Amino acid sequence: MLLMLFFKRFFLYISFNYIISYYDIPANEVHRLINAIDNDKIVYDIFEILPFISKELRTLVEIPDPVELKQKIKVIEDKFEKQTEDIENMFKQHIEDKLEQQTQIIENRLKQHMEDKLEQQTENIENRLKQRMEDKLEQQTENIKRHIIDMENKLEQQMKNTQELLDSFIKNYKDKNDEINND
Repeated sequence: MLLMLFFKRFFLYISFNYIISYYDIPANEVHRLINAIDNDKIVYDIFEILPFISKELRTLVEIPDPVELKQKIKVIEDKFEKQTEDIENMFKQHIEDKLEQQTQIIENRLKQHMEDKLEQQTENIENRLKQRMEDKLEQQTENIKRHIIDMENKLEQQMKNTQELLDSFIKNYKDKNDEINND
């Protein structure tokens, strides 16, 4: 069994290298075939084992060993991941900065708007209060004037009444005095 496996591998090695060296196959076709073998994209109906590609053939067509290729891919993936992470961080930072800037602008506008509104409302309240106070003062002044006029009228009426009473007393006194003198 081991001997058979050895012969299969040996036969495959020799035949693969011989076929590629014997036939005039374009380098890009050899590249595609070796890449397909390295990436397990070939279905092997005849052989149970993967074909072996010698270092000489890889050097000749300038294809690195799959291990080197995997290491290079890993390095590239790591670089790509780091760049992606850096870009994400830069993007996040940019978004946070923009968001903070817009939030600050909105806060300032809102604060200014609120201050303007408050100032306007305060001014309106002051104007209303002033108007109310002026109206009340005017009304009170009018009431006081009316009251004074009423008081003057009453006083005048009382003075008239008092004068009439006094006149009446004087007249009665004179009449009585005249009566007494006449008697």
